[in-house]
Amino acid sequence: MLRLDFEIKRFAAELAFALFLLLIGVAAVTGALQMNVGWRDDGPGAGFFPLLVGLILCAACIVQIVITFKARRALQAPIFNGQAFQNLSGIVVPTALCAAAIPLVGIYVPAAFLLAYFVHRRTERAPLEIAAIAVAVPVALYVLFDLTLEIKLPSGWIF
Repeated sequence: MLRLDFEIKRFAAELAFALFLLLIGVAAVTGALQMNVGWRDDGPGAGFFPLLVGLILCAACIVQIVITFKARRALQAPIFNGQAFQNLSGIVVPTALCAAAIPLVGIYVPAAFLLAYFVHRRTERAPLEIAAIAVAVPVALYVLFDLTLEIKLPSGWIF
């Protein structure tokens, strides 16, 4: 198995997030300046409030960046490492594959495979028991939503 030896310290995470939000604030300000930001006879222009929100977000981010640099020594604890990345990717990747398959085959088949994967990964159940759970839950969802409540869940192109 791939071994990932890295860690992200709290300082780096807080700084990166503040810079990311600062970019969003700058984008809001830039977009607002392309519209009318002044007062008109009927009130503020279309860009007035987006400009205000963007400026407040930029100011808050600059304050957060200053606070983060001042507390740099106290923010050296790791908050994310290679093991956490592996655990997270073991959840995100299968879920993303399931979501990508829904438009093609509907919700029931990908849900069955995703459920089987998670039950297998998190429990010590026998393969036949995992298969029974993976089939029973989507069937129950079909009966509940499609037949009983008449709420059609995605059926995909294939089915």
